Amino acid sequence: MLVQAARYEVIPAGVVMTGPGFVTPDNATKVIELSKQGLR
Repeated sequence: MLVQAARYEVIPAGVVMTGPGFVTPDNATKVIELSKQGLR
């Protein structure tokens, strides 16, 4: 959101879902892979 605001002078409209995300045994491998790429 900050990048869009800085580059394009726009911000998201409407509801921005920022609820909790949980790491479980079912998704742990994917979360670890994304984390290594710097994604959260």
